Amino acid sequence: FVAECDMINIYDCETNTWLDRINHPVSDLKIFAIACLNNFIYIADYFFYNGEDNISSRKFKSYSIEAKQWTSLKLMNEVRIGMFKLIALNNYLYIIGGDTKTVERYDPEKNIWEFVSSTHTIHSFSEATVHNGQIFVLSETLLEIYDPQKNFWFPIKDNLIVPMFVRLI
Repeated sequence: FVAECDMINIYDCETNTWLDRINHPVSDLKIFAIACLNNFIYIADYFFYNGEDNISSRKFKSYSIEAKQWTSLKLMNEVRIGMFKLIALNNYLYIIGGDTKTVERYDPEKNIWEFVSSTHTIHSFSEATVHNGQIFVLSETLLEIYDPQKNFWFPIKDNLIVPMFVRLI
């Protein structure tokens, strides 16, 4: 899927076709984290603009690709200021980064958020990806790997110099 500020385009890799173009559920939302898990699109709000101020949010929503419907879900436990990542792994969604070292995990079956092991550094404006059942997060100075079986973040390299706009794939 490709997300714009007010629309989300869904691409089906199996049929090599674009599917729906859906409206974003919050018209005044400016920046958000997005992930896909089990035929649902999930959006976590960074902040929105109310006409005067940027307001941090804990809002979390899902879109059923089959039912073509948005649903408001349980709010995240913590307000995160700054950009963070939403990562899908092992039928859970993880919120990583922002202005905090804490990491939250969302269970879609139970509609609950819980804290897991915190990162070693703040990962605002970072990149994240999944590989071999682990989460890799790269910030300006540190690469960390999360092992969900051990619930632990392993710092790989400290004092990195990473150019802006590096992407993890």
